[in-house]
Amino acid sequence: MDKLLYINESGLTLIDVHKTLRHQDGAVNLAWHDWDRIETLVGALPSQQSVGVIFDFVDDAHQLHWVAKLLPWEKRAYEKRLESKAYSEGAMLVRLSWLSFYRQSEEGREEQALMISSVFGNVQIEALFNLFEEAEISVKALYSYSFLLESFFLTKLVPALDLSKQDLEKPMMLVFRESRVNFRQIFFNFARLNISRRIELDEELEGDQAINTALIHEAQIAVKYLYNQKIIPLNSEVSFVYINSHGHDEEDVTNEYLEKVALTKWEPSNFFIVASDIYAITNTRRWDDSLYSTLDFLAIYLQKSRPKSFYRNRLVDKILFLCKLKNWLLGLSVLVFLLSSYYAVTLGINGYLLNHKRQQMDAQIEQNHQERNRLQNSVDLQYDAEDIKASVEFSESLLKLKLHNIAGFDMSLLSNVLSRHSHIALSVLRWKKVNTFDSPLISITLKGWVFPFHDAYEMPVKWVDELVKDFNSQPEVKSVTLTKEPLDRSLKKTLLISGAADKAMNALPFQMTLVIGRR
Repeated sequence: MDKLLYINESGLTLIDVHKTLRHQDGAVNLAWHDWDRIETLVGALPSQQSVGVIFDFVDDAHQLHWVAKLLPWEKRAYEKRLESKAYSEGAMLVRLSWLSFYRQSEEGREEQALMISSVFGNVQIEALFNLFEEAEISVKALYSYSFLLESFFLTKLVPALDLSKQDLEKPMMLVFRESRVNFRQIFFNFARLNISRRIELDEELEGDQAINTALIHEAQIAVKYLYNQKIIPLNSEVSFVYINSHGHDEEDVTNEYLEKVALTKWEPSNFFIVASDIYAITNTRRWDDSLYSTLDFLAIYLQKSRPKSFYRNRLVDKILFLCKLKNWLLGLSVLVFLLSSYYAVTLGINGYLLNHKRQQMDAQIEQNHQERNRLQNSVDLQYDAEDIKASVEFSESLLKLKLHNIAGFDMSLLSNVLSRHSHIALSVLRWKKVNTFDSPLISITLKGWVFPFHDAYEMPVKWVDELVKDFNSQPEVKSVTLTKEPLDRSLKKTLLISGAADKAMNALPFQMTLVIGRR
């Protein structure tokens, strides 16, 4: 928060949280009847600065109710009914807080504690919020003065006072001294604020003793009220915590509480009395002799701790939504920038690597050219590599032509097919012209063995069928006829395979006829 507006029945106080407690006048006080100055003050607030509003009216309601225990999905409907009732009774702001405290009523009903807080509307508050909207002031939080004191006490003062969780669960009266004769009295039950009231003593009281006596008298009245309203059992113990900011009479106040409020029936182990100076427990240094108000300490607390808004209304919801939208867009912009930067860096690195690789390839090509030239010079070739390649291809074609003319067909065809079938051994190869001497067709008879054979015909038959299928797939082969299949169960012949280290293997004979056409 940059600015705080504290408003009560008398008027408003504008606090600059960056100046408070720093030997600078960071507060401006204006009464409600001085409306022209209030309009000028609000209109001069920078729209980019965030503003928090603290409500502190006498008729603010903070009531603890015990409600029949509801299921989670039943609570929202019940809350809406209570909110509608509060608004119909004149409330401007409403806050419902379910507390984690349960009890059983006299009728045996399970109940849960519910705190209902509200600020009643008036002409001045409504006009002030209209000014906020017209001037587009960024009101981000609405606080209750009493609950702000509760949060400040629980988070900042309790650890310094060395109070335990068990201490806080006991009924306790907390008193802040805000000025010479102004005090804030807060009753805690179940470690949460239950009742809050402002105490304004008579300005004509003279001396600290008279003020302390009047303060303790107010404490007596409050304790009797708790008994009469059955908020706590009759004659039960009430602990006392006194936070002083104007003087050093803590011990006198606690002695009077022990003497005039604490009953003789109270068990000493069931209550405690603590008093301290707020400057000491908050380690605050005063710049001059002026005394700081409780509001000054709350301003510093809000600046450092930034608690969430206690109340919500249409204006605050709108501003918080716009702030979230702004943060979301800012985050999206940062994400887009990071992704763009990553993409640009990736492209740069890839470009550098590709350029480096291209340079390496160019260098390799140049090196290969140099090596080729060196080899040509070393052997004194009269022809280049293209000529040599053409010569090799011509030699291969010539050799193939010779093989074709020797038998009248391309013998490499048979060689290539047979080389793909390791279970076939060729024993006889005969060929002849079909019908006439100048026929383009040649009949080839193949006799051979399929191995190994071990009492089962399945695999030998399969291997021979694969050979037939392979021959049929050749474009030069016109037909394939298996004239003898390897199916004689009683026939057992042995074929000595060259290179098998004199190892005899059982085999089956087969015979087939191929018809091949000239190309």
